[in-house]
Amino acid sequence: MYRSTVTVVIAVFLTVIFIWVFGMGIGELAGVYRTSHTESGNVLGVIAVIYGLGGLGWTLLRVAQMGIRTQAKGVRVRNWVHTTWLAWQDIRVFVFADELESPSGREMLSASLVPYVVLKDGRHIRLSGLTAGRFRARRSREKEQRMLDSLNLEVASHRGR
Repeated sequence: MYRSTVTVVIAVFLTVIFIWVFGMGIGELAGVYRTSHTESGNVLGVIAVIYGLGGLGWTLLRVAQMGIRTQAKGVRVRNWVHTTWLAWQDIRVFVFADELESPSGREMLSASLVPYVVLKDGRHIRLSGLTAGRFRARRSREKEQRMLDSLNLEVASHRGR
């Protein structure tokens, strides 16, 4: 599994936030935090519990799993919302946004910290789970570059098959 440190930090942060929201909702329903004794407190409590549980589920099942999994026939790219399966023979290279041949405006803005997989047909897919962090950006990018280099070696090894 290829995953950036930033992805793990984001998952932990969101987990803490959603557990807190869930706890606030339970507290509201139990009357611990209620400032008024109206039905609106119950409604807010229910909303907070649902939001907390939903967010926690999304964080654990989606965000914490973001990254790239390699398999014998290809790679599975898990991003914030979508999962994409790519066969090895369809992949040209893994690069950062500033190395793309024809970047869009969005890709030019993300520049040097966001990696992409470039397909042989020219399309490219963002790799949210490998994004380099802005804190110590150069060191983070170097670490992510080593992951991209490893992925590119795997691409090269599958070309001969």
